[in-house]
Amino acid sequence: MFRKTLVFMIILILGAPLMAAKDQENSYGKIDFIIGSVQVKQTAGTKVKANLNMKVYTGDTITTGDKSSAQLVLKGDIKIRIAQNSEFELKQDKIEKSGKKKKLFGLNFGKIWASIKNLKKDEEVSIETPTAVAGVRGTILVVKQDDKGAVLYVGKGKVNFLSKLLGTDVDIDENFKVFIGNDGKISVSTEMGPDDHKDMMGGIPVFFQKGDAGTGDDLKFDLKSEVEDEKNNLLKEKQFAGKLKSEDLSAGRTLKDIHGNLVRVEQIFRKKDKQSIQLLNITLRDDGLAYFDLVMKYNLALPDSFKDWFSFFEKNDDVKLQERNAEFGTKRVTKVNDTFQWNGTYNSTTDELDDKFFINGTEYYGDMDDINTVAEGKSELYTLGDLTLYSDPAKTTVAGTVRIGMYIINNDGKILSEKHFSSDSDILNIFNTTAGEIIIQSSDLLNGDIDVVTIPDIAFVLIQEIL
Repeated sequence: MFRKTLVFMIILILGAPLMAAKDQENSYGKIDFIIGSVQVKQTAGTKVKANLNMKVYTGDTITTGDKSSAQLVLKGDIKIRIAQNSEFELKQDKIEKSGKKKKLFGLNFGKIWASIKNLKKDEEVSIETPTAVAGVRGTILVVKQDDKGAVLYVGKGKVNFLSKLLGTDVDIDENFKVFIGNDGKISVSTEMGPDDHKDMMGGIPVFFQKGDAGTGDDLKFDLKSEVEDEKNNLLKEKQFAGKLKSEDLSAGRTLKDIHGNLVRVEQIFRKKDKQSIQLLNITLRDDGLAYFDLVMKYNLALPDSFKDWFSFFEKNDDVKLQERNAEFGTKRVTKVNDTFQWNGTYNSTTDELDDKFFINGTEYYGDMDDINTVAEGKSELYTLGDLTLYSDPAKTTVAGTVRIGMYIINNDGKILSEKHFSSDSDILNIFNTTAGEIIIQSSDLLNGDIDVVTIPDIAFVLIQEIL
């Protein structure tokens, strides 16, 4: 629960900037759309309910129920839409003798729609079913596996389709389909007509379809068009528009914190230098202010225009986060101020960030992954955790603990429950009425807690600039 709430809190704080950042935890991608009942069987064999924006990893198997579906956005500009009553597996990549890297997916039963773009020259994708293997590079296709065999529909590009039983294969061109039966025999490929397009997209939810079924518009439709519609709605909502400057993006909101105090939250997001971005989140109160200042530095220079960011992160798989400097602090009218810093530096050996902490300038060692949860809500979205700090890099001498409380609240300061985020809730209303609050407690702080209220509003301002 602590990690789940932590992730949600970070999304509230960072919004789109963090979602655009490359994943440093070796995940294969994430689930970015869900309808109905979807489960993920993890490598260890544990089955969990799939959640929106849930990360998926090599070895995971995603299963959809009746009238259920999911979309995966994976590394390498790959999108997989899993239709109802299907089982899809993320298999371990394979390096062939030629040096070519093959991304392996498995469709055990059911149907998937796949869009595969911008693969590197030494990469290819294979989608394996019990009956056949589809060899793919840049294309859009649908593969269906049932008790009779496997069907391949090619919407764009060309796909090689191999019979696993006989070892024979055939190249299928755009707008053609082919069938491989359980006996291994490959049918004659045929050009698709309107009925074939209906069969091809059957089981794919309406959300994924732009035109009438069978017109071919389904193949051209991308989630970006849905986001464009959402963008137009957002432009009409002044509360999300914020104040745009020539160099910085900003947003703000007035609300109550969990103590019932009226606060004003102001946010600024900007490109700090060629390789760094900065988010400043300020909480104004009668006795002063609390703030969260985040700077993230990448190994490559970032585009000058926000509009180019989405394509930049999509196309550059080698972008890595080199440094993360996150500072929580206070500036009070008493002039007795406190700071808590959570910094990270990229470790090429582990391919992760090594954590280091500072309280009022004193250096400590620890790992945010090792937080011990001490309390959490059953239905309400809050959690309290203790972070152990050490005085030495080997983490043998305990120096103390920091308690971190995280709460998801509404504009009245009330802690929200998961019902607030039900799938049929209006997305604009959710974000307009949702905020986060982080409270940091330590005996080393000089003047009480560091209490920061965060809002997701800056994300909408950035989305308007990117799209």
